[in-house]
Amino acid sequence: MPALLVDPAEIKGTWTASGSGGLIVPPSAVILVPLVGVRYSGVRIRSLAASRTITPNGYHEIGRVLIGPVFLHPDSQSWGRSITVDALVDSQELDDGSTQVETIGSDVRRAFEVSWVDGVSTLGSSTDSADPGVHYLDQAKTEADGLTGTTPWQLQGLHRRLRGSSQQVVYLPRVETIQTSEGHRVLNRRSELALCRLGDDLRLDTVQGDENYSEVIRLSTTLREEV
Repeated sequence: MPALLVDPAEIKGTWTASGSGGLIVPPSAVILVPLVGVRYSGVRIRSLAASRTITPNGYHEIGRVLIGPVFLHPDSQSWGRSITVDALVDSQELDDGSTQVETIGSDVRRAFEVSWVDGVSTLGSSTDSADPGVHYLDQAKTEADGLTGTTPWQLQGLHRRLRGSSQQVVYLPRVETIQTSEGHRVLNRRSELALCRLGDDLRLDTVQGDENYSEVIRLSTTLREEV
């Protein structure tokens, strides 16, 4: 759950009118940084100034940090997506007819099902084209982040890279173009991110066209289950 941290230096008997007396800290956040062609070998995380003792014990603590590239699905999904929420409780009916409920998790668990059942045409990405449908995440368009018609192959690559559910991945339902003036984008709402594992199975069906040239590929439901 989000935590409310209040800066005692800003509180003098009454709440400040400026609203700068504290912070609402989400439990998880994602920071998107366009690398604009630069390759980095390290990341430095800087804390607030020493005079800003917002945290109760005067220090900041991060449980886990995941660093990696963003893989953009360049083709629109079919009929949206489905979200299942599991309360993670175990209910048992006792001999006397009463019900015993046991909580088996610290929070509810979400599962996201995404599909491309209408099919993805790979013709434009399989042949030379003057307008191949390149997608960019940064306004400067320094590096291409996606190519229309490649989602089936991209998902195969992700499953191969992550070995299905053996590794964790952060699911971002929506990523908008990062403006040059921003420099980075912060996502911290629960609906904007989820730490997940991919399902172990991925099925691709060619519904028409020729292999490796003009295939229209249908992707059955792909699962992303929150950890």
